[in-house]
Amino acid sequence: MDVEVRAPKSNEVRIRNHAAALNFFDILQICLDKLPPNTARVFVMREVLELSSEEICKELTITANNLWVILYRARMSLRECLEMNWFSGGGNRA
Repeated sequence: MDVEVRAPKSNEVRIRNHAAALNFFDILQICLDKLPPNTARVFVMREVLELSSEEICKELTITANNLWVILYRARMSLRECLEMNWFSGGGNRA
């Protein structure tokens, strides 16, 4: 009896998804690097480190209104960069 030993397809899918995720985070980092330093810092504090608005405002001595403007600009810039370099380009380098 001849039996072919092969990894289940679900493992192949996981490996491909993992590779795609790594590539996405590479593109995201490139896009973050294109932001002004303070804008990138505020975005990372809020979205990656999950600090509260109060904590960020206190740490950076900025107002809540200023925080929201910075976050809005960061999100719009990241969205544009990711649309050009990830979603429409299939993972091209920024």
